Amino acid sequence: YDDENQLADAIFQTMEELPPATTLIFPGRMGVAKMVESLQSRDLEDVNTLRDNMHFDVDEEDDDDAITPQGSMSWNETPIYVVGEKFGRGLDIPNVKYVILAAPPTSPAAYAHLAGRTGRGGNEGNAIVLVQGM
Repeated sequence: YDDENQLADAIFQTMEELPPATTLIFPGRMGVAKMVESLQSRDLEDVNTLRDNMHFDVDEEDDDDAITPQGSMSWNETPIYVVGEKFGRGLDIPNVKYVILAAPPTSPAAYAHLAGRTGRGGNEGNAIVLVQGM
């Protein structure tokens, strides 16, 4: 993408075409802070980073309700986590339905690690990589 606004628009448009569900975004060169700012400017209320108070140690019985309001009516109240690629490996956020990569990863192994943040624990998930034609 030629500029950060185009990238943020593409991510937001992609999300709007999907049913709202907990999403993990790897913003690539745009960076975490700028992506968070861009998403929040679109009235998304539950945008989080690793710097925020993210609580993943949830009781097993409360797991679904505490982290993921699957079935939210809109993206405005759906949890969205924005994380830099180097922090994505080994990250285990419960019930992530979508992983969106703002750019193709540097290697197949990197893709496997980042895309593997969704569909964990036998759940279904989708990994979406944004690319722009030449």
